[in-house]
Amino acid sequence: MTGAGHEDAAASFDPLRPKLMRVAYRMLGSMADAEDMVQEAFIRWMGADRGEVREPEAFLRRTVTRLCLDQLKSARRQRETYIGPWLPDPVLEEERVKLTLMINIINGWNRIAVGFGLFADPAAIKATAKAAAA
Repeated sequence: MTGAGHEDAAASFDPLRPKLMRVAYRMLGSMADAEDMVQEAFIRWMGADRGEVREPEAFLRRTVTRLCLDQLKSARRQRETYIGPWLPDPVLEEERVKLTLMINIINGWNRIAVGFGLFADPAAIKATAKAAAA
């Protein structure tokens, strides 16, 4: 495959990479495994006849899903012998980090208000942050 073909594959794949990462992470619970599956899907995308693919996003999602299922089948045996809790890797997003920092600086009553869902309203977040700062 020529260099232009690789660039073509990358140009059509890169906008879909975040969606594919979310799919893989939700299935596997590990960012490292999700990245591996998305990279494997990219390698397969480069080798595919992209002219025959009508919906690249559907093709890539199906590929990532199948790769994740294969990974889970092989990982099941590994987890069966693992002693200790298995927990998914946390995904830090900017909003979660801001919310976590805010919760750490506010008092108990405001924490309860945030916990009951007022954090969904940006005005409530600002009001709670102002009250905590006062």
